[in-house]
Parts: sequence; structure tokens; C-alpha cells
Amino acid sequence: MIQQGFQKATFLPSVWEQLPDPRQFLHHLMQKAGILSPVDGELQAWRYETLKFSEKELSV
Repeated sequence: MIQQGFQKATFLPSVWEQLPDPRQFLHHLMQKAGILSPVDGELQAWRYETLKFSEKELSV
């Protein structure tokens, strides 16, 4: 998750599978947030983990 002022965005960690390059990942995340250029000291970033669940159909 990134934030600069009131602009912020997040991607689920699974997006790493589609954008494994850190620079590309950050570029797309900034685009999503509408951040054109980071301002020194004003761009904040957080990371988090998720759990992935899957459902299995039961045959009756």
C-alpha cells in the first residue's frame, strides 16, 4: 500500500505474480493511486500478507 497526501492505492500480494519486478510493481501502484511523481519525504509505503483460501466442491 502506498500513500502520498490523500492519494493512496493497494494491490493484493498476488499481483506480484503478474508484476514480479519491484520497479514495475511500484510504477503500476503509483499509477493506480494517481501519483505522478513521488515527493521526497511524502510517499509512505506499507506491506502486508494475505491468506489464500480455496473451496473444494464436495461430491454427494
